[in-house]
Amino acid sequence: MDRSKDSQSRIEVIRSKLNRVVPGLYPILDVFCRQLYGKSFSDIVLSDRERVLEILKKFYGDTAPAEIIANLIFSNNN
Repeated sequence: MDRSKDSQSRIEVIRSKLNRVVPGLYPILDVFCRQLYGKSFSDIVLSDRERVLEILKKFYGDTAPAEIIANLIFSNNN
């Protein structure tokens, strides 16, 4: 599997996990990231793991839900 297919597959898994827990969150985070950073949420997830938690803290205004969602995003469980 080439790198772009692997990245796309990882993003689809993350999207699916988020949709099961908080339907509609992924597209909202994508808009949020594009407005703040000029990058898609997908690009940030794939390139800057620490920034994801920072974004989630900013989005939720609280550490606890941000950490829960970040753990979900980066867990290896589907």
